[in-house]
Amino acid sequence: TLHPRNMHGVATQPCSMSQAERTLSKMASLAPSLSQHSPCGRARAHSVITTRAHAMLHRSCHKNAPVLVMRSSSRHPDMLQPDSQDKPRADVESDVRYRRQDSSAEMQWQARLEFAGCLAGGEPSIRLTEAALWASAEDDAVASHSTVAFPVHSYIERITQITAHIRAQLAAAQLLPASSEEPMRIVQAVEHILFETPVVRNSLPAVSLPQGSCLGFRAPEHGRSALPTNSAVDHPGTWEVARDAYLHEMLIRKIGHPAALAIIYAQVMQNLLLEGTIDFAVTIQSGSYDDPPQAMVLEGITRSLLLRAGRSATEPRLLNTCSSDTLVELQRHLKRSYWCWEWDTRVDGYGSGGNNSLGGFRAAAKAALGDEMSAAIQAVSTVAKWRLERGIWTSPGAGDLRRARTATERLVLLTGNSAPEERRDLAVLLVHCGELGEARAELRAYMETTAFRINADPFDKVLCYRLLELLASAGQAVGEPDGPLTLARALDTPQPVAEDARRMPLTW
Repeated sequence: TLHPRNMHGVATQPCSMSQAERTLSKMASLAPSLSQHSPCGRARAHSVITTRAHAMLHRSCHKNAPVLVMRSSSRHPDMLQPDSQDKPRADVESDVRYRRQDSSAEMQWQARLEFAGCLAGGEPSIRLTEAALWASAEDDAVASHSTVAFPVHSYIERITQITAHIRAQLAAAQLLPASSEEPMRIVQAVEHILFETPVVRNSLPAVSLPQGSCLGFRAPEHGRSALPTNSAVDHPGTWEVARDAYLHEMLIRKIGHPAALAIIYAQVMQNLLLEGTIDFAVTIQSGSYDDPPQAMVLEGITRSLLLRAGRSATEPRLLNTCSSDTLVELQRHLKRSYWCWEWDTRVDGYGSGGNNSLGGFRAAAKAALGDEMSAAIQAVSTVAKWRLERGIWTSPGAGDLRRARTATERLVLLTGNSAPEERRDLAVLLVHCGELGEARAELRAYMETTAFRINADPFDKVLCYRLLELLASAGQAVGEPDGPLTLARALDTPQPVAEDARRMPLTW
């Protein structure tokens, strides 16, 4: 059949009947030779005839066809008239019709508001699980610019399902209903169900659990940090794994920071206590975060003593029995993972009894003051910034200024005046972000503390004075907030106004 379009989809001139008749007659003249060959020969001859006929039809049908021209700016051939010129391809990425609404600012504000709300009641009422998940939601909004909100409540439901699994395994092991005389046996059984390698309690008899009951949560081989001790590394993100400190990643991968294990363990025990499966309270002890967390029974503390009114009369809550240091530990891990400059573990590393949270200030301050930086570090940082701006999360470890800032801000909200150096680190990050007014307020608040006047290193003091002089040179034109970041200020932050002009290019 002669079709007015050829195999490339380009319109052609229809063949006249005389052309078709001549082509078919030539094909027919070749047909008698088919009977003189074997089956293989006939197949080969048929292929030759078909090829020749196609070539003749192609020549006859394309005498007056337009010329095919391949544009340099397109991967598809376009049909152009011989006298036409190659036109540039339309810039789709700059067309506002092909851009998506950027709602990350609103989602980040909502996540920060919920995070601050989880801390508002103080240590006895802090909701560690929700706070850790809202921290994940905030960083997700910062990095992904997604139009879909982070599913915090779905991950809370996962912990509820873990609790139901543990309850079923305890019942199968005939440990329920719980006896007030053997609370440590239940604690031991829960640890064996949750953790791949729980802490061995030699004073208790072994618990017989059904096969396949272990969920297999575990810490990574390097423990709480992979940074080498007593050394300085150019980019700590090449050593630390950021997702180890996200609670939702722990629920998905079943591997993460020991502090995240402690938060999940505490939430499971609270769920069991809240639903009445057990009638004793425990406190979670993490120690140095080198081993899996373990629970210790609080003697004389029952469900009725810990139960308190929640958001409504039908939603009771329990007082917190796990230290908020676990949440602080997760934020410090994120801060190291996303730090954009050199990190020195000799400043306050774990080996010297520190928190491994202050080793990046000097390099960041020097970079802000314009001191020299090696060409290799500059190159890696430039490439990482380019990749992160385009949504490529496989950064070569050069950090992410946006998420380093959010982690440090959460540390300031969590620690307050107990760790004023976190406010100093936030100030230098704000300088790099270009928010000089905010940086000036944070740096002044730190320099007014006793920790700066008495305990600060002399070299760090010099860097702080130089930074303050740099910020003062900006003058009054730079707007300064009423005060430094506090929990009350975070709760009163107004919702950002949605802007139609703030649109993101499509990922393709």
